[in-house]
Amino acid sequence: KDLVNEDFEKIKLFYVDVYKRPEVAAQNGIFISPTILFFCEGNENLRISRNIGIDELRKKIRKPYNLMYPSNG
Repeated sequence: KDLVNEDFEKIKLFYVDVYKRPEVAAQNGIFISPTILFFCEGNENLRISRNIGIDELRKKIRKPYNLMYPSNG
């Protein structure tokens, strides 16, 4: 949550407890927890499961994020 708020403020973040909402897990092919899905324009762009390092996640999100939201500077 902090990563998104600090580095990627234009991303909408959603948390789903797949044990309470198993239909969401099924619709998205989630078999392991935790799993992070990153969508751009409605298409899945990134899927990371299990051990998720913050630095790794930051690097993987940066490229599609910069394509969607190029900096003005």
